[in-house]
Amino acid sequence: MAIPADLQLKAQKAAVTAKLLKDAAAKGLEAAEKVKAAEAAERKAGGLEEAAQKSRETASKAAPKDTALDKQADKDATAAEQARTEASQLRREAEEAQLETEALYKAAQPESFKSKLLSGFNLGVGILIFVGAIVTVMILSVANDDSALLTKLAETDAARGLVTFLITASAVGIAFMLIYHAFSEVSNAENFRMAREIFMSLVGILGTIVGFYFGAADKAVPAGAQNPGVTLPGAAGQGAVSEVPQIADIVRNGDTWKTNLKGGTPPYKWALTADASTGIASQGKEGQPEGELTITVPGAKAAGAVTLTVEDSKKKQGSKIVQVEKAGP
Repeated sequence: MAIPADLQLKAQKAAVTAKLLKDAAAKGLEAAEKVKAAEAAERKAGGLEEAAQKSRETASKAAPKDTALDKQADKDATAAEQARTEASQLRREAEEAQLETEALYKAAQPESFKSKLLSGFNLGVGILIFVGAIVTVMILSVANDDSALLTKLAETDAARGLVTFLITASAVGIAFMLIYHAFSEVSNAENFRMAREIFMSLVGILGTIVGFYFGAADKAVPAGAQNPGVTLPGAAGQGAVSEVPQIADIVRNGDTWKTNLKGGTPPYKWALTADASTGIASQGKEGQPEGELTITVPGAKAAGAVTLTVEDSKKKQGSKIVQVEKAGP
């Protein structure tokens, strides 16, 4: 019959508590014996000091002076000093044993509700700080330009980098917690085993992601892979896809200019600029979709160049220059 996991855990805790109490009792006896030995050494030192004093007094009164008694007094004084040193050492050892006894008894006591609450609170605060740091770094690293966060995450490169970062940060965080738990005095083997399994799962996912992320070589985009309907100028019928915005020939009908935008990654941001001599004011717009673009351009005051620049959501640009003549009266 299999023993339930909770009973096994309780038995393990009881065994740990029993061992701690046994060790505490042994340390307590050791401390008591050292105290007794220290007291005996102090009594011995006191007796030797008293004997040395009497020997010196007797030797000083003898005529002629008794050198044998002086030597005996010196010998007793040296022995008394050694006994004092031994007593001090025993006292220190007894104090250390007493401290170890108290620590073992404290470890054997069940954790109070207050200490559990504080421990859980500290763990919760640590998790919140860790998650907050991850979110902060994520926002700063992903939304560091004019693009919105959700729009940025729609891009494969940004989303892939973010997922890699989150998995890496989680694996490192759990690794630190496992190291701390492994070196703690009282550990829960069942909790450690479960945390280790979670950590190994994260490491496996991390290894897979990193392998694909850094092992995949950059390859040219296959013909027509992204948008088969968009072709490069001069490549009609080949289905080649442009990675930068393409501007079709501009058709001018008075003040109305028309063209088509394609390629790159819509939406686009376009800007129209002109030589100062033409007197044509600059203009532009963001969020332009793929397809036809109509711009109203007033007549030029003098001949010059007008430049239409288009930038996609990945900051890739394309441009076209149009030469204009002075408008008629």
